[in-house]
Amino acid sequence: MLRSDDLTTWEHRGLILDKPGSRPDDGTIGLHADVVVQGGTAYVFYFTHPGRVAPVTDDDGTYATRRSSLQVAAARVVDGSLRCDRDEPVRLDLSAAF
Repeated sequence: MLRSDDLTTWEHRGLILDKPGSRPDDGTIGLHADVVVQGGTAYVFYFTHPGRVAPVTDDDGTYATRRSSLQVAAARVVDGSLRCDRDEPVRLDLSAAF
């Protein structure tokens, strides 16, 4: 995650999906993230590969390491830093807003 006040000078502020969550299938790092903003909330959608745990961290071609799980968490700015609590319950309305 990067932060800038002037869009020229950037400061590295850490990562938001680098620590596992505790929900089902969310026990590994988050990958392939994207953000959807709905109303005043930013939702981070990301994938995990629940079967890729130490010492098996790469895809060895088995179902366990190839299986993906889609997760979602709310992102918020707290004290000037972006935070994403993967364990916080999320209420998501996927209906189209027009």
